[in-house]
Amino acid sequence: MRFQLSLITLSLMAATGAATPTSVLAADFGVHKANISTVKTRDYQCKRCTVTTGYQGELSVGVAYTDADDIHAANALNSEDGTSGVLNGDIRYQDDAGYQAKLYAKDMGLANSSARIEAGQSGSFEVAADYRQLTHYQAGHAQSQLWYSDGTLTPDVATQIQELSLQRKKVGVEALLQTRLGSQDYAAFARYHSERKQGHQSRSLVMPAPVNFGLPVDSQTDTLQSGIQVKGQDWLSELSYQLSQYDNDINRLSLPYLDDVYQSAPDNQAHQVAFKGQYRLEQTVVSAHLSQGRMIQDEQLVQMAGNPVQNWDGQIDTLDGQLRLTSLLSNKLRVGASVNYSERDNQSSVWDFAQL
Repeated sequence: MRFQLSLITLSLMAATGAATPTSVLAADFGVHKANISTVKTRDYQCKRCTVTTGYQGELSVGVAYTDADDIHAANALNSEDGTSGVLNGDIRYQDDAGYQAKLYAKDMGLANSSARIEAGQSGSFEVAADYRQLTHYQAGHAQSQLWYSDGTLTPDVATQIQELSLQRKKVGVEALLQTRLGSQDYAAFARYHSERKQGHQSRSLVMPAPVNFGLPVDSQTDTLQSGIQVKGQDWLSELSYQLSQYDNDINRLSLPYLDDVYQSAPDNQAHQVAFKGQYRLEQTVVSAHLSQGRMIQDEQLVQMAGNPVQNWDGQIDTLDGQLRLTSLLSNKLRVGASVNYSERDNQSSVWDFAQL
């Protein structure tokens, strides 16, 4: 067993006297024990608590040059071969009325970059816009005897050279409005983001021998979150709506002599409406959550011999709820209970076929 006794502990024991087996003395030097009855706190001033107004920060502009034989180096150097302009910055603004603004930029002009701008007034409103680009390089001289054009994969006796890389560009806007009416606080928010994904990635196809080719990628994902919040002295509530939508511009791929040899990811979308609430009664807190969602996938099916189905109406409805209660009976005892409910209803189309 190891036992450590610091010098501060020895000093406290010396100041309070020797400890007996039946009693132990201790000194409390906490701030809450300080006697400030005779101190004139009204005359106190914080000379360093000054608010810096105006603009401050830094902005830099540069040039990047990359020369590499292997395109994989672009993942580490953040740039392909050639010259690129680079912008970096971190600028802030604030005035006496409480208005604030921020501008942030990192490696703008390179393969992976980001930027964000914010503006608003504390307790009143906030708006923001952001941009982000992500690029990943897989191969610079991928060889294939298939080339893509308008949904058709055309074989060629000559070897095709393609760059396999994926680039994601994501832009978004956000807004928040706040106000107070009487004893209640109101807030409305909305967030929208859109991501575009483009490039080529490696895939294989049997025709009749296995052949590798560069699958084109061109899709967009949109997300939306919006809602209203109301807060009182002992309660709060929120009603929100969420949307997610995926659109793929690359659909079915065909060969000149055979249709629908490859199917990309289908379009789909999801919706959800949710309500959250919480109420506090002295040492007891009751919270509830209820959400209803719907996922939809309505895309034409790849036609096959013996399958008469042309389209599949995919739809799944969800319903989730939770009720939670927490009570603090004492500073050492807390009890809680919760009830959860979850339902998943598949409303997709169903067909019956003859069994062989």
